[in-house]
Amino acid sequence: MKNIIKKTANLLTIFRIFLVFCMLPFLYLKLLKHEIEIFKNYFNIIFIVASITDYLDGFIARKFFQTTVFGKFFDPIADKLLVIISSFYLLILCQNNHLLHQDNDKIVNYVVSFLIVTIIRDFIVMGIRLLAFEKKHIISSSFGGKLKTFLNFVSIIIMLLSAQLERFFSQLFPEYNLKMYFIINFILILNIFIIVISGIDYILKNLKLIYF
Repeated sequence: MKNIIKKTANLLTIFRIFLVFCMLPFLYLKLLKHEIEIFKNYFNIIFIVASITDYLDGFIARKFFQTTVFGKFFDPIADKLLVIISSFYLLILCQNNHLLHQDNDKIVNYVVSFLIVTIIRDFIVMGIRLLAFEKKHIISSSFGGKLKTFLNFVSIIIMLLSAQLERFFSQLFPEYNLKMYFIINFILILNIFIIVISGIDYILKNLKLIYF
């Protein structure tokens, strides 16, 4: 039974990595001339399913006390790949005016900043993890890292569905003339703040591994 549980959690992680590769063709969305909305929906479904698998494999591992070395290494890697590829996708949508019905240009710089900060933090974290592994020490995901990942996933889902949300709220509250790009920019700034703070926290907690 324990082996089945371990395999289930690990298979979910592997499946999430597979879904990341399924996302790669969507980075060439600008080559499409028709049916862009349909392909956007496909991407949204893939990302949401991948996000659910992240919750499920973590839940299974914690619930049955079946955390594995594979999971400790590849679960965060799968999450990082998912966030980075999705961020590139969002950037491409903005640059080609396909994220929102308008005001896409007001989001681009924030998406770029989010992407850069994410990549820098992830490289630093991976470097520390490699140092730890060399010293036969495996670093588990911290609360800050989990909070960052959760916020990243929720924020990306909101951004992916931003056009639909803007349309929904404009119909529900027509008098407010809601501009979704304000919300997206706020979300991205919040994410950048959490990414930086969690990165600093990660470094400080593992200083001994860096210097000794």
